[in-house]
Amino acid sequence: MPPKFVLDTHAVLWHMTGDRKLDRNAKAALMDPSSDLIFPAIAVAEALFVIQAGKSSALVKDLWDFTFATANVTFYPLDEAVLRKSEGLTAIPEMHDRLIVATALILQDADTETIILTHDPIIQASELVKTLW
Repeated sequence: MPPKFVLDTHAVLWHMTGDRKLDRNAKAALMDPSSDLIFPAIAVAEALFVIQAGKSSALVKDLWDFTFATANVTFYPLDEAVLRKSEGLTAIPEMHDRLIVATALILQDADTETIILTHDPIIQASELVKTLW
């Protein structure tokens, strides 16, 4: 079974705006219609905040379309399981990143191979989950 790609906020925003900071491997996964993309609620919320703060040229409408109207994107809720999983992830100090990793670990606990599309050096260095960049 192919892996599920858990999306970090910047990967999605850079994908939506065509930013060159998006790694070619992450871009390929995001562009492949057969990729199973998981967009955690916390990353959606963070993307909305970044857009509304004027720190990204992405449009809110495009964020909603990507999140809820793209066939291979699944919105993953911020639920009790994610919160409980995040409790032990103290190696990742930033709240949003911790919850994104917790989402990936919940999926792994269900015997699903997960890879986080992230440029975040702390997530990468934690080696808690596979990353692609």
